[in-house]
Amino acid sequence: MTIENFKSNYYIFSKKVFLRPIMRKDVEGDWWKWLNNRKVTQLMDKGYKRNTKQKQLEYFKRIRDSNKDLLFAICLNSKKHIGCVGLHQINFNKGKAQFGIIIGNTRYHGRGIGKSVWSEIIKFGFKKLELKTISTMIVKENKASIKIAKSLGFKIKKILKKFIKKKDKEYDYISYILKRNNWKDIN
Repeated sequence: MTIENFKSNYYIFSKKVFLRPIMRKDVEGDWWKWLNNRKVTQLMDKGYKRNTKQKQLEYFKRIRDSNKDLLFAICLNSKKHIGCVGLHQINFNKGKAQFGIIIGNTRYHGRGIGKSVWSEIIKFGFKKLELKTISTMIVKENKASIKIAKSLGFKIKKILKKFIKKKDKEYDYISYILKRNNWKDIN
């Protein structure tokens, strides 16, 4: 199996949003600005350096050309791009990947969109990509993401003490893992 089948013409639909492949035009929108918003990045290992449209374009090209990463735009039914979700470091031989999500448009925080997106991309990883395990890293203070991860069946693998430092504050990271046979489809 290769990820090329899913890079340019694969869509995932849920009740609240749809996921589509990330596109060059997304760089022209607000995507690059999200990483400059402290409300968005405060509980992420992002936001250390000022982001620019050029840096976002370089990231887009790396992801687009990668054979180990799939990144989807999170869109409302109106087609408005409000975030991104991805499976990274995909290894088909070992059947594993790393999960990541950002809801960049803060107007959509706390509306259940993250939970829906988590559920859909995990289902995609297990059913379409036939992965065996999906991992993620969550800052200990990110209670919403921890709650979603646990509801899907993720288990703590390890805790990384003082893993990141931002503005003189140190944060612990929790490494979570989800095995396909422990997955709970919550949609």
